[in-house]
Amino acid sequence: MANPKYAGLPGIASPDEKDVYETDDLPEADQDPEYTESESESIERPHLDISKAHSRFRDKFLICNKDVDFSDKYRRKRNTGYKALHGDWEIAGEGDNETIFQRCNRLNCEFNELLEDINKLKEETSAEKKKELEMVEPLVPQLQLSLHQINNYLNSSDSDNEFMKFLSDPQESQIKKLLSKLEQLKDSGKDEKSSGKSKKDEKPSDLITYHLQTFPAQNKFIQTARLASLEQRINKLESVLGTTPDNLNRLQLSEFTNVSEAAKEISARVNLLDTNKLDKIEGRLGAVLAKMDALAEKKGGQGTLDQEKKINELYESLGKAESLSLSIKPVMDRLIALNTLHAEEFKKSLKELETDQVNASVSISKNETVLKNVQDALEKHLEIVARNIKAFDDRLGAIKK
Repeated sequence: MANPKYAGLPGIASPDEKDVYETDDLPEADQDPEYTESESESIERPHLDISKAHSRFRDKFLICNKDVDFSDKYRRKRNTGYKALHGDWEIAGEGDNETIFQRCNRLNCEFNELLEDINKLKEETSAEKKKELEMVEPLVPQLQLSLHQINNYLNSSDSDNEFMKFLSDPQESQIKKLLSKLEQLKDSGKDEKSSGKSKKDEKPSDLITYHLQTFPAQNKFIQTARLASLEQRINKLESVLGTTPDNLNRLQLSEFTNVSEAAKEISARVNLLDTNKLDKIEGRLGAVLAKMDALAEKKGGQGTLDQEKKINELYESLGKAESLSLSIKPVMDRLIALNTLHAEEFKKSLKELETDQVNASVSISKNETVLKNVQDALEKHLEIVARNIKAFDDRLGAIKK
């Protein structure tokens, strides 16, 4: 019970009051304000998926200069950021459809990177790099020419339709341009004839000149394309015939020299299986079977019982040998596999035996030295004991006297 002398003092609870302990409210700055999310439709709420973002930016990095610095340190040189090319270079995002101009810009960038890689390959000395350079280098002028034509059309085309036609079929657009020029020359020639002026002495100023461009590497590419098609045909033949030696040996043992003759023979045999010809084939097979039965009867009459018995014994022995031959191969494989294991175990045991032999020889040599020392000490002690006994005998003799 509480002491009554403290009753009525401030801060002292009376015995009837409950034990309730409350703290004062925190200041307004320390209180957590209630967060209310705005429900306005003008605010976009993007759905961010962490796993998708991680899978998109995984294993990707930003190539930058060593001089890039975004810190606020004081230094003599100015802080530099990432280097960017001047001009509008828009590249479509991953999964977005590219526009024509974005694709042209990307092709220009990739062609410049290709030229840089080719210049790096020229500095290499390995044979593989040189071979790769020889295969790629003839294609560079063609790519450069096509990019030049695309850039010219980008700069000179008045409408997008012309540019789209050029991209869809550049050869047709070039032919149309050439035909339009020829029509202009024809019209100019007609105008000159209608004017009636004789220009025999004058040299012709407007002449049509043709330039034929040949690419020496084109024959090489055609040859490689033919080789690729031939390789595809060979792969198809290998998939049909098989690459195992058994299938090839069957083809060699047959009377046909190549695959085409064998295919023709197979097609002819398939045609023989027609329903209209099956009756004839069945009649021929019946005649052949009758002849075979007659030959078997003649052959059976000539043979003796002993020969048949020996043949049956040989057949039975061959059957037993066949069953054994199936089990010989896995046994041989197991023996070959165990041979290496036994050899390794023998090497290990031999090494252990050698180490034990060396240790035994070392211990024997140590024991020999110890034994020699013991023998020497024993001889010394025996001499001392003999001396002591002799002295003792002398003293006893002296005492007796």
